[in-house]
Amino acid sequence: YIMRSIEQRMKVTENASKDTFELLRLGFNYDSELLDTVKKEVKHSILSGSSKWSAKIDIEVVEAQGLTGKDKSGTSDPYVTVQVGKVKNKTNTIQQDLNPKWNEKFSFDCNNSSDRIKVRVWDEDDDLKSRVMAHLRREADDFLGQAIVEIKHLCGETDVWLDLKQRTDRSDVSGQVHLRMTIQIEGVEQNMASYHTQYQILHETLFNHLCEVAGGVNIPTGTKKLKGDETDEWPIFFDDPAQYIVEEFATRYGIESIFMAMTQFSCLTQRFITKKEESQGEIQLQVDLFTPPGQEHHDCTVKIVSASRLHWNTTKMFRPFVEVNLIGPGTSGVKRKYQTGTKNKTYSPLFNESFHLKIMKPNDPIDYELQFSVKDWCIMKTDLLVGVAVMPLRQVVETGSIQDRLDLGRSLYLTKENKSIVIILSQRVHDEVAQEFVKLKKLERTEIV
Repeated sequence: YIMRSIEQRMKVTENASKDTFELLRLGFNYDSELLDTVKKEVKHSILSGSSKWSAKIDIEVVEAQGLTGKDKSGTSDPYVTVQVGKVKNKTNTIQQDLNPKWNEKFSFDCNNSSDRIKVRVWDEDDDLKSRVMAHLRREADDFLGQAIVEIKHLCGETDVWLDLKQRTDRSDVSGQVHLRMTIQIEGVEQNMASYHTQYQILHETLFNHLCEVAGGVNIPTGTKKLKGDETDEWPIFFDDPAQYIVEEFATRYGIESIFMAMTQFSCLTQRFITKKEESQGEIQLQVDLFTPPGQEHHDCTVKIVSASRLHWNTTKMFRPFVEVNLIGPGTSGVKRKYQTGTKNKTYSPLFNESFHLKIMKPNDPIDYELQFSVKDWCIMKTDLLVGVAVMPLRQVVETGSIQDRLDLGRSLYLTKENKSIVIILSQRVHDEVAQEFVKLKKLERTEIV
């Protein structure tokens, strides 16, 4: 009965989404027969995939901050329960602490990608009232807040602070809980490209099709609510049904708003850049990508060899150095910025310095870029930009290694559309990665007077 209901629901959805399927067919250049074959494969995957999907999830409950005091003393005795499916684990109780640290790890086997991780914080009570409530099979301990994570949104390693939410309007909660989560997926999705790579291909395909066949894409002057996101406004990249497709994929598979912006940013830049500025110099570098066998990360080694022909007028000592920034999904909470040492009184400095960056699986290096900024080191004030350049790691993926010379611009050239994306991202004041992205893309050389 359940399977028949699912099949009927899929048929209704298919009949109501003919424009969506036609756009996908045209964008990916499928003929009608091939599209029918793909739809049949997808239907079969949906009906049989749940039993084939499995994952191992490791969850570390690190700490919490700013919890509500429930006891008469103004404090609480907090502990955490973590539940995946029907399996529940519990941390130790920390006595009289509103900022407790647990550092306890739990492992779960999950066979349903639609399951959720339920994290709840409690204040342990051991008085007469609590024992009576426990006897009556009601909750004996005071509720301090909860956080729920969709398993389908997990990707490789995740290190995150989550706000504690109410269960009902009567719940008195505050604070955050810090979790480290790792997921290893097996079964039908084990060998598929990462969701970020799939999204990037989908977005770029729709973008190129609309530009070449349908007359172009929207300049994102308007905003709308992204599904499932009650607080953040987001630009409209396309007209429907293309906008519906990218939003639906992003919502289902946990694609961050910052990555959606990076993808649109890249599409616009590659298609519409026509401006060629005078070079402010160049940097010579080498980038190597390697995936160690059995490891859960990709190694990216960046070697800054030298800079040359730097154009910079200053009456003070010139101390050039190179700053390297890694930009991409899943970088919150990890080191993203590196810099060389400074060199004195030279416009062609030799560095020969290497940096070792890690990109955690299942993220794909193709989804990342490196931004290089040559700056003049200044004492007691902000360093001054000499020139900036960008290298998408997709240029390195095929060969695994590249040696190159990059011209330095006074700034990164932004189309009108890209400027709109930067403005919208700048409003996400609580998103550390978004704010860093905006700062990097708005870097601009200022001449010394």
